[in-house]
Parts: sequence; C-alpha cells; structure tokens
Amino acid sequence: MSLFINGSPVASMRWTATWNGVWVAEVDLMPSSISDVVPSGRVAITTDNGIALSGTVDPTFSAAFADRRRARVLGGGGGWSKDVREQHYHSEGTLQLREVLTTTAAEVGEVIVLLEPRAIGQDYVRHAGAAAQVFADASVDWWVDAEGATRVGTRPTLPAAPNVQILDWNPSAATMRFTSDALVDPGTVIADQRFGTRIVRKVEALVADASVTGTLYVAEEPPKKGAVSEIVDAIAAISRDATGSKYGRFYEYVVDAMRDDQVELVAVTKTMPNLIPANVWGGISGYKAQLRPGSRVLVGFREGDLPYIAFYEPPNDDGWRPVELEIDALTKLALGAMAASIVIGPSEGALPAARAGDAVIAGPFGGTITKGSAIVKVGG
Repeated sequence: MSLFINGSPVASMRWTATWNGVWVAEVDLMPSSISDVVPSGRVAITTDNGIALSGTVDPTFSAAFADRRRARVLGGGGGWSKDVREQHYHSEGTLQLREVLTTTAAEVGEVIVLLEPRAIGQDYVRHAGAAAQVFADASVDWWVDAEGATRVGTRPTLPAAPNVQILDWNPSAATMRFTSDALVDPGTVIADQRFGTRIVRKVEALVADASVTGTLYVAEEPPKKGAVSEIVDAIAAISRDATGSKYGRFYEYVVDAMRDDQVELVAVTKTMPNLIPANVWGGISGYKAQLRPGSRVLVGFREGDLPYIAFYEPPNDDGWRPVELEIDALTKLALGAMAASIVIGPSEGALPAARAGDAVIAGPFGGTITKGSAIVKVGG
C-alpha cells in the first residue's frame, strides 16, 4: 500500500480521530533531493487501495528540516479553531440550528452537513472566540468526515470491516491494538467472543509499511451528546462539583402548581430536579402573583442550593399573565405620576373616569364632582 499527499509519496502518516471534533494527520514525506517544499492549503491524502482524506495543512506545525519534510493536516478546512466575531441570532418564529451552523461554517471556510434538523428557540448569542463553540453550546455531536465535511447529529455506529484484526485487548485501559488495510472510524462496533461488543470512541492509527496499525479506545456505550473527551469531561465534572458552578446560572422551569406563596416547578433541563418548592424573588417589591400553570420561569439558587424564581417569560403569549396579581405598599401606591394618560382595563374602547373637581354630565344633569375617595387619588 503506497501513501501520497497531493500525489507526492509519503513515508508514513499518524492519524488521530475522536468521537467529536476534527481528525488530525501527521504526515512524514519521503526524503527529497529535488525540493524541500512542504504542501500547503487544501490537500488530498490517498493510498492505492482506497484510503482518501481531504484536509487542510496547518502551517504552524508543518516545516522542512534537513532532508525531512513534515505536515500536519486538519480534517476539512481547518477552520473550527479560528476565531469568529460575536453575533446575535434572532427569529420572530423559531430559530433553527442550521442557520447558526451554516453561517459560522461559512465564516471559517467549512462545510456543514446537518443530519437532524433542530429548533433552538428564538435567540442565540454567539460569543467572540473559537468557531467550534457553536457545537458545545448546542450540545450536539460533530465530526469531520473523510471527505472534509463537518457532520452534525447522531454519529452512526457501523460494524467493523472484515479485515480489522484485534491483536490485543486491555480491559483496564479499555484499549485494543489492531491491524487493518484501511482506517477505522469512531463509531465502529467491534464484536469478539473474547470481550463481547465495544464501540470505538477514539482512534490512533499509523499508516506505514503497507499496513494500518494502531490503538482503538473503546467503551460499552456511545458518549453522551456533545461530549468532548473522557479526560475533558472528567475535569469539567470535577470543576463543577468543586465550585458548584452549575448553580451559578439560571435554569428554565415550567410552573406546575402554586402552594400558598410557593411554586412547584417542572425542570426543562433534564439534569435539574423537578417540583422544587421555590419562593419568588422578582425584580420589584410590593407585589404577589398567583402564577399560571404551564407558564415558564427562570430559577436561580441562593447560596448555591436555595431555589428561587427570578424572572418570568416574555410577553409573547398568554403565559406571562398571572392568574391573580396583587400590588401593594405600606403608605402610598402611585401609578403613572408622570404619565400623560392612565388606562385601566383594555386600552381599546376604554371609557374616561371622573375625578373630584372634574366637570361631568349625567344624563340631563351637569355639574362638578365635589368629593371623592380619601384613599384613592388620581393625579391631575
């Protein structure tokens, strides 16, 4: 098996592919007395037995030294590590994940293949930084395929090719040494009577000397959606547990019922508990609401573990209206002190109200109101 990059012979290639992310190929070119030029830009890596990869040379890790030439090739356009500007996406209807992904991909020279359409609400804020953040924000699987396209969705699991041979199995490290005449992709299912069935999560392969050898990192189950790697996920979990950072944000809940002044809630986020008896800590004082079942609220956590309702859904439909609303103050309640008009009830077809001192007509009679409530007063 002969290996080439843009038609130039290659001595060997180390190829690494993970469940999520961009595959990387470390290519050692044949010693050349004719040219020390290292390939650049978009390249094709091929073999005479059918391996074909499309990627982009990373110039930071590619160079020539003495009679050696080495190139690092990133799957696809090599753009997902590039920085993008901040951008707010908004839709009056429902914002689709496809819009966020395709526009971000276009900015960094990548191509998206979205396997599963998905709505993400009305708004999404993309922060300035690495383009790949859009996948973490959406908690979706993504990987660059051999043709250089970025696929987003559920990674398929496929049976191993007949020529894949398992040479050694390390159950404690969950790794296998293998040999083959083709590359093995993450998602490949390895079945063997010696250890049962395992799913490949990561591949480290060496293509050299007319064969493919290397190590498969396996598991009994596919990774959770949006997982980066076992090491990164473990570090992130330790950090969350140590700092309680997951309670430093707001979570969306749905109102299930009211119990006196407390609210029972159903979590929208699956990792959060349901039916928390939460108190209401709104943005203003002096009011009390009987919340409508089915309406949405944002819940925070005081001192790390005491839930409270902080915000309510925007007035896009009737969910923002409570069943009952009480507004009160100890000495004075002033409404619209500077307002040009005050409307009580529906604004369309609203009727005027009379105050003490206003001239009024009641049927055939006319006059001036001379006395009103000593408690309720309306400004002039």
